[in-house]
Amino acid sequence: MEGVYKHIEGDLMGKHAVTLTGWGASEDGDDYWDGYFKILRRINKCGVEADAYCWDAFIKEPAKKLFTVFQKLMLVINL
Repeated sequence: MEGVYKHIEGDLMGKHAVTLTGWGASEDGDDYWDGYFKILRRINKCGVEADAYCWDAFIKEPAKKLFTVFQKLMLVINL
């Protein structure tokens, strides 16, 4: 994947959603929000920093019990 999105000119359009899957810095020194495309960080491009939302998943039984067992197992084998 090359480049980091930077708006140059023209009207900004909105009413869309993206999923951020991480962050990083380009070789040129641009900080970016990662995903399926990169968007410039630290300057609120497209409102991504001012209007961002996140959710925590609510894990129901029995998945919650299974996850707890998995966590304990990882402690036992030091992973």
